[in-house]
Amino acid sequence: MARIRHGHARAPGEAHLPLHAPSPGQAVWPQARAHAGAAADVRAHARAALNAYARLEQATASLHRTGDRFSDLAELRAATLVRCEYCIDLGSQVARRRSGLTGEQLLALSAYRDSQLFTDVEKLVLDYATGMSRTPVDVPDELFDRLRKHFSDAQLVELTHRIALENLRGRFNLALGVGPAGFSDGMACALPATIT
Repeated sequence: MARIRHGHARAPGEAHLPLHAPSPGQAVWPQARAHAGAAADVRAHARAALNAYARLEQATASLHRTGDRFSDLAELRAATLVRCEYCIDLGSQVARRRSGLTGEQLLALSAYRDSQLFTDVEKLVLDYATGMSRTPVDVPDELFDRLRKHFSDAQLVELTHRIALENLRGRFNLALGVGPAGFSDGMACALPATIT
């Protein structure tokens, strides 16, 4: 278990807070732990926050209108823009397993606009994730109108929810020093990106 060493520098990859085991009988812990790993371990310091987060992840896992590939691309793009190493590590693994993204596609994600590895609709979704991950958010009407040609209102709400949730995950992890956990060790992984 990682621990803070007061008065000393943290070890590489060590969170700002010690990882915390849940209380016995904490019913939602397995759902949160399955998706968030060390991030859930840190959240366990505030049981109500962990419970709320676990329910949010559980509800999000039931959303399937948009399709896994669009969802995975949007979430991973948001993770690369927030520059959360934990999220990029886990998101790359999820995108490989669930959506079949190749190592070449993961590496091309940071320059997707110039890549032939993504469809026009995938690039549109990636543009949306980019605009939503800006501070302040920048989603022009023209971009949203183009999205509406391909996605229903319900699909757009789900896609927006997933991108916003990935921003929450990443900012939480970065603030508390939650680093990569080895989900993509030995495999290609998306690269941190900058918004241009």
